[in-house]
Amino acid sequence: MVALGVLGLALFAWRESRAPDPMMDLGLFRLRTVRNPNIAGFCVGATMFGTLLLLPFYFTSVLGYSNVMLSLAITPVALSFMVGSPTSGRLLTRVGSDRMMRVSLLLAVTGALVLAWGFGFEAYYAVLPGMVLLALGLATSTAPVTTTVIHEVPEDRLGVASSLPNVSRYAGGALGGALLSTVVAMTIPATVTAEDGLVSAPLRALVADGMRNALLVGALILALGAIAAFRVPRVIGPGATIAARVSGTGTGPDPRAGGSR
Repeated sequence: MVALGVLGLALFAWRESRAPDPMMDLGLFRLRTVRNPNIAGFCVGATMFGTLLLLPFYFTSVLGYSNVMLSLAITPVALSFMVGSPTSGRLLTRVGSDRMMRVSLLLAVTGALVLAWGFGFEAYYAVLPGMVLLALGLATSTAPVTTTVIHEVPEDRLGVASSLPNVSRYAGGALGGALLSTVVAMTIPATVTAEDGLVSAPLRALVADGMRNALLVGALILALGAIAAFRVPRVIGPGATIAARVSGTGTGPDPRAGGSR
C-alpha cells in the first residue's frame, strides 16, 4: 500500500508538471513563502490528527472514562483552538508572521514533550498541561502559515495557493495518524481496543508507554516543522521583507523589492 501511494504521488507530480493548465501548479513550491510554510503545516497536521486519534483510546483504556467524561476531557483542546486561532491572527501585524510561526511550532513541540511525560502518571491532571500547550501551539500556527503561503503568489494562482495549507495538513494528518497509531500498537497486544474500556494495570502501563513513545515521535515531527518555520521570511509585521503580489493580502515593502526564491 505504501508503494502504491508513493507511485500515485509520483504519477500525479509527473502529470501536473506537464499539464498546460495544472490543477496544482508545482512551480509555486519554488517560492520559500509557499514551500516552507506547507512543510510546517504538514508536520502540524501529522501530530495534531495523530494525537486526537489516540487521546480517546488513552482516556478510555487507561483512565476508564465514559463517553461523557471523554468528551469533557478533550474539551480543553477545543477551547485552546477557540482562543489560540483568533489571537494568533491579531498578533501577526505586531510580532511578525515569521516569528509567530516559529513560536507556535516551538510551543507545540514543548506541549508534545510535556504530554508525553504526563502519560506515565496515568492521571488527567498530568496530561492536561501538555494537551493545552500542544493545542495552543497547533492553533496559533494556522494564521501565519496560511497568510505566508498566499502572500507572494500571482493573483491567478491565489485560489490554488490558499488551498495548499489544508492539503498539507490533511496529508500530514493521514500519515501522522497511521504513524503514531502504529507506534502505540507496537507496545500493546492486538486484542486491546478502545471499546474494552479500562484495562488491567499491566496493560495500562503498556498503553501509557506507547502513548509516550507516540508523542515523542510527534514532537520530532513538529521539530522538523519548526526548522522549516525558521526558513520562512517575514511577510507581515515590522520589518516585512516580501511584498504582497495581490492587494490586501498583507503589508510589506516596495513591490519592486522582488521575490523570495
